[in-house]
Amino acid sequence: MPDKVGEEEIHFAAGVDAAAMRPRLESLLEHGWSLDETKSGLRRAFWFRNYTKCLPFESGRKGVSVTGNKRADAVVWQDFVQLVGIQSKAANHHGTITIVCVFQFSWLEVMWLMAFQTYGCVTVHWTTHRPKGLTHKDVDMAEHCQRSAELLGCVEEKDAPRC
Repeated sequence: MPDKVGEEEIHFAAGVDAAAMRPRLESLLEHGWSLDETKSGLRRAFWFRNYTKCLPFESGRKGVSVTGNKRADAVVWQDFVQLVGIQSKAANHHGTITIVCVFQFSWLEVMWLMAFQTYGCVTVHWTTHRPKGLTHKDVDMAEHCQRSAELLGCVEEKDAPRC
């Protein structure tokens, strides 16, 4: 069911109150979110100064030590993806989360990160498959991601660290 927010055509799922969703969508689009290629999902990349803000590691796993203190590393290795994952489970709505990071340093991996320049970046994509189209669950989760990223200090891409 196509509709518009501003100049953007949007495909809402059947039964969705598009008029009620419009102001929330406009706010998300103003804050860096975009519609996906099907116009039925929301996508955004979040950048952090400290790449560990976006890692989903659990304490005790092998990884790159940021602080030199294993206990401190365990605390920071969970932030953004943990917050999104917990809410995603509670809402029973699971998006696509893409994380770019380095697990082991090698010249190939460092060169790969430099080439793509996505160090400290998490991309989130929310869409509903049944019923097909954008729903309140997608918007709810996008708003949760926005609040969580702001709480954790997300930055503009130009201010994120580079390899």
